[in-house]
Amino acid sequence: METLLPLFVQVVSGAIGAVVAGIIFSNYTLGPLGNILAGIVGGGLGGLVSSQVTRIIGAEGVGEIVADILSGGAGGICLMLLAGFTRRKTTG
Repeated sequence: METLLPLFVQVVSGAIGAVVAGIIFSNYTLGPLGNILAGIVGGGLGGLVSSQVTRIIGAEGVGEIVADILSGGAGGICLMLLAGFTRRKTTG
């Protein structure tokens, strides 16, 4: 369970970040479900990067949780915006 908690935090924060980004950047939204799915994937990918960085710098405890939240949210936002931008450019 301890190894799944960071992944859960990253995925949830990625989904929340993507939904918020979809509201703010309405031109690039993928719709509610698309934003959530992009956020889940992006949060997981952002979390992979974060876990490697926190392992290198030796962050533990609260610092590790904060890093999981921030990296998951940022990953979700980035992937949602990238997919939304690509969709908008290809459909005209």
